[in-house]
Amino acid sequence: MPPLFDGCFFYMLGSFCKPPKDELIQLVKGAGGQLLNRQPKPDSDVTQTLNAAAYHAKPGSDQVLCTQYILYDPQSSYKPQKVRV
Repeated sequence: MPPLFDGCFFYMLGSFCKPPKDELIQLVKGAGGQLLNRQPKPDSDVTQTLNAAAYHAKPGSDQVLCTQYILYDPQSSYKPQKVRV
């Protein structure tokens, strides 16, 4: 079986005091995820051409094609909107 986050991309938004950002990065990388340097844009050409699928998602669910995630600091005043394309 591939790692849990195989084919998934994560963008870290915020400073993350609890848990520390470095621990989150280790968790993502250790589970096969990739880190993004920029916040993903749902309508960008790059996002639209990704053909990876989350193997662990239930077949037929909207999570099958959900591969980009924004992890944000809940203590921050900014809350990114949920987008499903």
